[in-house]
Amino acid sequence: MCISIATEQVFATFFCLTWYFLEDKEFSGLLNLNKKMSLTYILVLVLFTCAIASEPWWIKVAKKQGPMVCAEEHVANSNRSFSIPWTGGSLCGSETIVRFSCCPGYGRTEGERGCPLVKPLKNLAETAQEIGATQFVKQADQSGILPLLTSRGAYTVFVARDQAFELLTKEQEKALNASKKSRSRPSVLLYTIVEGRITAEELPKSLHTLYREGSASVTKYPNGLIAINCIPVIATNIEATNGIIHVTESLLLSTGRNTISDLLAKTPALSTTATALSRAQLSNELRDKKSLTLFAPTNEAWESIPANFMEALMEDPSTLKVLLRYHIVDTAWCSRVTAGAAEMKTLEGTTINLSCNASGQYIDEARIVEKDFPARNGFVHHIDTVIIPNRVRSLAEYLDIRGMTYFLKLVEYSGILSLLQRQAAYTLFVPTNDAFEALPNDTLSDLFSQPSFARAVASFHVTSGRQLTSNAIDGQRLGTIQGQDQSLRLRIHKKRLAVETALVVESDLQTRNGVIQIIDRVLLPPTASILDHLREGNFSIFLDLLNQTNPNLLKLLEDTSKTFTVFAPSDAALNATMPPGMLQRLLVDPAMLNKIMSRHILPVFVVSSSLELHLTYSYPAVNEELVTVTKENSDSLTVARLAEVTSIDISATNGVVHEISRMIHL
Repeated sequence: MCISIATEQVFATFFCLTWYFLEDKEFSGLLNLNKKMSLTYILVLVLFTCAIASEPWWIKVAKKQGPMVCAEEHVANSNRSFSIPWTGGSLCGSETIVRFSCCPGYGRTEGERGCPLVKPLKNLAETAQEIGATQFVKQADQSGILPLLTSRGAYTVFVARDQAFELLTKEQEKALNASKKSRSRPSVLLYTIVEGRITAEELPKSLHTLYREGSASVTKYPNGLIAINCIPVIATNIEATNGIIHVTESLLLSTGRNTISDLLAKTPALSTTATALSRAQLSNELRDKKSLTLFAPTNEAWESIPANFMEALMEDPSTLKVLLRYHIVDTAWCSRVTAGAAEMKTLEGTTINLSCNASGQYIDEARIVEKDFPARNGFVHHIDTVIIPNRVRSLAEYLDIRGMTYFLKLVEYSGILSLLQRQAAYTLFVPTNDAFEALPNDTLSDLFSQPSFARAVASFHVTSGRQLTSNAIDGQRLGTIQGQDQSLRLRIHKKRLAVETALVVESDLQTRNGVIQIIDRVLLPPTASILDHLREGNFSIFLDLLNQTNPNLLKLLEDTSKTFTVFAPSDAALNATMPPGMLQRLLVDPAMLNKIMSRHILPVFVVSSSLELHLTYSYPAVNEELVTVTKENSDSLTVARLAEVTSIDISATNGVVHEISRMIHL
């Protein structure tokens, strides 16, 4: 794939490559001078080819039509057009079409390709009139600054065409009329004029205009669009005798001295937002900080919030601050420079999603109803919905919104739902609906018919405080609200976090009163120890061999204060796979017995959910000998490359048991 390469870079590369091949001693015995130079020229030719190939397609098409042909992108069913195609073929759902015509100042000659005719230059005022900016010139005349456009210069002027004047706001009309009534007051149109002849390619990030109130901000986007104070520049580099003209989509006027906070104070329709910002102590931030965008809910938007939620919000400044910071973006954004979907980072640190179509533009689920109110330090947009981030919802509200119906039903039936609506922070390990449906039918039925069982299971999924994955430690135990004797064991393998036998599949979903970790299994609190499981099952030979070891491994497993993983072959497995006489050999050879049986016990908690597919993990056994575990598929493990796990993740109070198909021989 070719990338864009500047001419200077190509020449620099040429000299670097030439020096390298001529001077590098490793090549001196391999290539003669002619071959070295040939190779250098080939590489440079490739770079030039890439530079040419990276040229935008519309420039290539224009060049094929002849000299001085320019592209212009038109938005279907509208009057919008751009001299630099930048939308990618669609502007908020509306198709865009690229047409070709003579560049400004050039014309066609009969029988000639392209537009070779060079038209005579005229002054800035005459040139502006020729490109459809008659109203701009008229306003300049009435404001007393027409001589700047006719006989002075050189200037760079940002003009707006006549149709832009039909869309002026009352505030903008008021500012224009004030300039005309008082010749002692500088014309606001001076804000469109900059000293010197500056092409679009040369525009700096900030322009010092002739107007007394400050500079204009220039933004150049990767797609080729240029904006002045967020107003798209729709035509560029139109030459005149005394300067150069760039056409803006709307009239460029000074943003004045008003900050975002000042705008809110002067806008009755946003009075509730202004009050909320003051209560959350954000007004000063919106006054002092630069380059912000506020998506301000209208008063009607606030009124649509349930009264009890609104009352609680206004009485909790810290939560209110979180909500409002979710409506503020740490950059100046305006509606006309966006062609489709995008993400923007809020002051809260999360992202909000921008989308647009023929019906309008949206921020998350909120529609932008009034746009692009400029302030000295950014923009304000009115939206019809208060965006409520999860961070300000309660745990119970979030479960409801996410559709975690089984778990929500479980906590409600178990009687702990009220706990999740309090201010105290909790962390929930919430199984997916699929995880509940994967339970045996009898177990699922018991969950919603036996209150004591439901409470034990529900409580086993809840811990106190905000437990974030970034703070998790391998082997950590988290006490549940069921009590410290019912703690959750964490296991970390690289980027995978397992809690008990479940994998965390979606992490750190923060709410007003806690954190939610989504897991892929329902956690049933273990009630039996490892030895209880083995004694209740068909593992008598395995238990007898453990009891014959010295030191006694059976007594080791009786220690319920420690955590173990046991790979246990059943009696049937041993009878089917153990070589004849092997059992007797082990019983008469204590060293071998101890060595082999120690391989079946790991002093760590190993569950299948923490392991990745097709990877092999090595763990020290209780005798420090390494034992490997390979995850073959989602529910299949192999131990020491030979013993298959036939029943995985049998949870116990002091660890986990995996039933295996044979004795582990390394």
